[in-house]
Amino acid sequence: MFWDQNRKMAKALCASVAMIGAIAVASPALAQSLVVRSTGPSASQYPAGKKIAASGTITLKRGDRVTVLDKGRTRVLTGPGTFSLDRQTTASQTSTRVASFVATGPRRRSRTGAVRGGNSELRAAPQNPTLATRSPNLWFVDVSRGGTHCIVKPEQVLLWRPDVRSDQTMTLSAAVGGMADIKWRRGSQVRRWPTDNISMQNGGAYSLQAGGEAKPVNVTVKLLPNMPEGLDATAEALLANGCEQQLDLLVDILASDESVDGEATPAAN
Repeated sequence: MFWDQNRKMAKALCASVAMIGAIAVASPALAQSLVVRSTGPSASQYPAGKKIAASGTITLKRGDRVTVLDKGRTRVLTGPGTFSLDRQTTASQTSTRVASFVATGPRRRSRTGAVRGGNSELRAAPQNPTLATRSPNLWFVDVSRGGTHCIVKPEQVLLWRPDVRSDQTMTLSAAVGGMADIKWRRGSQVRRWPTDNISMQNGGAYSLQAGGEAKPVNVTVKLLPNMPEGLDATAEALLANGCEQQLDLLVDILASDESVDGEATPAAN
């Protein structure tokens, strides 16, 4: 029965990944480019969240570095120069890696252990066997970092830790009441949110306290009404709700996954 359940969960994930890939292609491409990261002298002119017409241009000064998202692809614009955003491309097929990163729902069996149901422990393969620097999924709640976190399916929320070198216990508490201990065994990274003890509310404030540490990790939850349709819409939803850490994760995974574009060159005069 255990292995049958695992096979069913693996099939569910594959179906979810395939659906997200299809959505990224089938969704109508936005007629605008979205600034998702901006540093330098012109950062106030091109802040994250600013939309620029597909036929528009961006003029940057020396020291400027602006990342724009368009049709599921990122472009890095480095000043000085004037850059045209008018490129004749269609929405790109989402890779399996990116689709898995943004998928919600059951996780398939990994090298570090089997995925299990109920309140039992889950395991997820980190980028490094002992210490990962980045969450492998956009929707995991990183217990080592606070801030605002967007959630699509509150009943499937997973808590993720980057360091798996030892057993660990953290206490999760809600500002409005409710408390539960989260226990990891050495080598495991993921635990389910204890929904039986602590409900997840939109705008709710939660605290994660590790034994022996003076400062708790504080998380504010923003519940999205549904899964955004496509990567561009996902970035917009994260921006609109102040989920900056997740936006950074999304931009990084897209940038590292691309085989074309990369840094753009100024448009010819």
